[in-house]
This record gives sequence, structure tokens and C-alpha cells, in this order.
Amino acid sequence: MKDEREYLDALTPVNVSTPQTYDWQAQGPVRRAALRDHDGRLLGHVWTDDLAAAGFLDEEAAGADGVRAGALMWAILRDAYAAGTPASALLDPALYAPDYVLAL
Repeated sequence: MKDEREYLDALTPVNVSTPQTYDWQAQGPVRRAALRDHDGRLLGHVWTDDLAAAGFLDEEAAGADGVRAGALMWAILRDAYAAGTPASALLDPALYAPDYVLAL
């Protein structure tokens, strides 16, 4: 049986990073827009504080469709952040087309 110290000595620190995206905590009033599929079904809401925070809240009643939409929304938000899109521009329906319809 190996000495416990042998296992501890083998540990090396690993740098872990989080994806760069908009802040999740609003710094002021929030605006939001409904995200719908092409049949008009509510999937959730895209929100922003117009400063530095933004996100997506899936509609619980949308079930798996809302979860799938949420995964795509987070990817869109991540890519918009990487492209330097300001949080104030995130309620532009063009960002979510043609997959979804964003209604202000």
C-alpha cells in the first residue's frame, strides 16, 4: 500500500478559468425581451442592465425546448461579449434570428 504522502506529492495546481461573458449581476434597472420560437411559444427572456450585465432566463413551462434555447442563448451572449458588443445592444432581435424571435 502506498504512503498517503506519495499521493499528495503528485498533486499539481491547475489553472481554471471561467468563460468571458457579461456580468450576471445587474447594476441597475433591467430590461428584458421575450424569446419565442417560430410558433410563438415562449422559451424565456433575454435581459440586460444596459451597462455590463446580461443573461437568459428560460421559461420553466417550455421544458426541454427552453433548455435548448438557453444553451444557444448563452453561446450567443458569449460570442457577443467576445466581439465587444455592449450590453445595451443585446436586445437586438437580429442577434437571435433566424433561430428564434426576440420580441420587445
